[in-house]
Amino acid sequence: GHFSRCSGYSSEDCPTECAQAISKAQRQAGSHYNSYDLLADICLEGQEREETAAFRMSQAVWGDDVYPVCAENYMSKYLNQDKVKEAINANMDITWSQCSPILDYDFGTESVLPLYEEFKSSYPDLSILIYSGDVDDVLPYMGTQSWLEALGWPVVNDWHEWLGTDGQLAGFATEYDGLTFVTVRAAGHMVPGTQPERALNMVQRFLNGMDF
Repeated sequence: GHFSRCSGYSSEDCPTECAQAISKAQRQAGSHYNSYDLLADICLEGQEREETAAFRMSQAVWGDDVYPVCAENYMSKYLNQDKVKEAINANMDITWSQCSPILDYDFGTESVLPLYEEFKSSYPDLSILIYSGDVDDVLPYMGTQSWLEALGWPVVNDWHEWLGTDGQLAGFATEYDGLTFVTVRAAGHMVPGTQPERALNMVQRFLNGMDF
């Protein structure tokens, strides 16, 4: 299908049919969704002060480690203050932004799967953890599943649930020979920012050599 034909980051790599399919999907999705966390609201114009008040109220009443909707806006304003730039020895002439065109990354389409084969052969006792938030639309977990399956490594424990320390469903996991793939339920692109407790549970399990 179109999906299998669309490889790479540049339009030159993408067949016309694939580009049209992507364009259609983007139009249908609209612009009022948070691609980094499909369950989260977006920061609307003039909403920052209201969201700050709501965040503080939630912290005071519930004590939740919630991630405020307009956090990126607050961060940009904070880091662009002259006193902050001076304190961290930053260039005073630079305007900080979360995604900056100043850093010109050279994206490519070459597969990194051979690196994992190299890791496994060079370090046979190495344990690898790959994780994805299951409401991340920027790097969906299904894409991660796809390239992991392409490795062809033996599955030790197939797709199954794993529970957090609160006894609730924390996500799902597939354990391969030398590698564990974990999804974190209701987590976005920045997993610790949206599901801190489950993220901590996941890391502790992995570092302590516990099964998922």
